[in-house]
Amino acid sequence: MSHKTINIKTKKRNKKEFSKEEIMELLEDYIRIDNIDDVQPNSMIRYVTLDSNKRQVFREGGRLVNTTTKSVCLCRGTFRWYVKKQHFDNIDDKDPIFETIFWKKRDYIDDLIDHVELQHSEIQILKEQLNICKELLKILKEDNKITKDHIDILKKQDGKCKEICLTLKEKMRKRNSSKSRR
Repeated sequence: MSHKTINIKTKKRNKKEFSKEEIMELLEDYIRIDNIDDVQPNSMIRYVTLDSNKRQVFREGGRLVNTTTKSVCLCRGTFRWYVKKQHFDNIDDKDPIFETIFWKKRDYIDDLIDHVELQHSEIQILKEQLNICKELLKILKEDNKITKDHIDILKKQDGKCKEICLTLKEKMRKRNSSKSRR
């Protein structure tokens, strides 16, 4: 089966314009890609690029075949085309006037990555909560030690008070018995 690659400048193609609502609906299961070179071949790709009038246009795209330094090759069936990664005002310009924005259809790996990132976030939150609990426990242990020290002091004072009371009672008894002998 031969794959034909065409130059999109020389061939007519469907140039349907989409409303914002239609674009949002078409991108519902897609995630924006920062670096298209990191995307696995055969992934479904959608994109926003510049047309010949240098207007931004949304394209439904196709399956990723491969990437080069300057372009991305997409296909639908046997039909292949290239999408520029960057657009320049003049060929000699160093800075692009626009960089094509790519989206990739979510797949099982994306769901796993999201799940792992969520678990990592939950682990971080739990670690922070654990550290707070450890600090609180440390404070409570210190408070407990202070409280125990106060209890020991109060017991000693209570013991002294009892001794003083017994001594006073003994003195009172002696006084009372000496008064009664008289």
